[in-house]
Amino acid sequence: MMNTKTVTVAMAVMACTLLAGCQTAEQTGEGLINVGASVVDETGKVIGTVADESGRVVDGAGKEIGKAADATGQVIDDTGKVIGEVAQPVVEVGADVVDGSGKVIGAVADETGKVVDGTGKVIGQVVKGTGEVVDATGRVIGRVFTGE
Repeated sequence: MMNTKTVTVAMAVMACTLLAGCQTAEQTGEGLINVGASVVDETGKVIGTVADESGRVVDGAGKEIGKAADATGQVIDDTGKVIGEVAQPVVEVGADVVDGSGKVIGAVADETGKVVDGTGKVIGQVVKGTGEVVDATGRVIGRVFTGE
């Protein structure tokens, strides 16, 4: 089972090892990075995931694409260019997650936006601002149910 300390390679995201003063992905709270959190580009498209406590960011194939630069959640590539940001979803813990047909497939498990099925298995992550839920490969599998 995936938690904030262990993630699959596909859910891994960039680290902050090269920059002095960086917060670690292990920390949680406003403006800090969470292991397993989605990384989105400027259009909101999921481009990767925070892989480990060091802040490493990886794409769906497990290739390292950048590092979390600082506590603001910006992600930079190896040239120093900002390529995205760590999504910090604002969701209600316990909110239902539904698939495209409206069937409940899980619920929001914690403040980081992790989504679990009825057995407690992590099945996805809520994407900041959209309410969409993506799996480990970045594929949209559902959305947080808002009653609409």
